[in-house]
Amino acid sequence: GPIAPPVICTETAANGLVASASEPFQTASVPPLATTYVGQAPGASEIVGVGMGGVSGHSTSSGAFGRLDVRSEADNGQFTTPVSNFLEQARVATSADAMFVDFGVFESATLPAGTAVAANASVSVTGAYGTAGGGFLRLFVYDATTSQTLWDLVGSNPIFFAGNPGYDQTVALAAYVGDEIRIWAELHSAAMADNDAFNFTALGAADITATLRIEVATSDVTFAAASGHDYQSVPAPGAALLFPVAALSAPTSDNANTPRSA
Repeated sequence: GPIAPPVICTETAANGLVASASEPFQTASVPPLATTYVGQAPGASEIVGVGMGGVSGHSTSSGAFGRLDVRSEADNGQFTTPVSNFLEQARVATSADAMFVDFGVFESATLPAGTAVAANASVSVTGAYGTAGGGFLRLFVYDATTSQTLWDLVGSNPIFFAGNPGYDQTVALAAYVGDEIRIWAELHSAAMADNDAFNFTALGAADITATLRIEVATSDVTFAAASGHDYQSVPAPGAALLFPVAALSAPTSDNANTPRSA
């Protein structure tokens, strides 16, 4: 079926519980259709606690062709002591997604269609993490003209956390002048805080950026993207990334809970 249109999920709060769509994007349709769009879905998925304030969750995302930024934080605030009593437990879980879909053609004013092209695609992921924070990247590059998969990070997507903060890889694209190349990329972040005696984490955070570049070495050949983006450059961060991640800088109090009645 077709890929779902871009979705922006908004957070809704009631009695200290925040919920958002758990699957903001339909990811089963690969390769993507010949279309272009950018989607982003930040949202706190759960905030539960008792007592007076202090529990907060915040996430945000920014998508652009060639660049994805996601941030998530979860802060248990005053609930900093591990407990086994359910009535004294608090939990925060947040997540964010950003994605883009694009396609383009290797064009030349002098070389005939079918001429081999020397081109590389490279992805770079950087991240900073607090306790219980991480994310993953999905990337798919497909030659619709030859029906060949050029790069597949969907089934074996890299996973990022404090012990594995980044990822850099470059692959050669076996393509030709006139070939239509389709690109699908999604970046996800998540963070959790829980004062359960068996899973104690007072603060979780993840701040992740992924960029994709396509460089052509063959003279008089360019990759013309339908979106108009120049994949030999990396765009600046989007305006949506405005909040500091608590574990990495100053804390925030977005979505702070209210007392929950017994």
